[in-house]
Amino acid sequence: MGVAGVSDQISIKPKPSLGAIKSDIESALHRRAAADTKKITVDVHGGDVTLSGTG
Repeated sequence: MGVAGVSDQISIKPKPSLGAIKSDIESALHRRAAADTKKITVDVHGGDVTLSGTG
């Protein structure tokens, strides 16, 4: 007995760009926000994402 086989299905995905992160967050806000999403801004700096706006 013992190990009959190994299946290596590991894949490495590239880091997403900051522009892609910002776009994904804005798209999610447009899909989910009950309020007017045009009043919400998304800023990405390094690894930090800041949402700002007025109510």
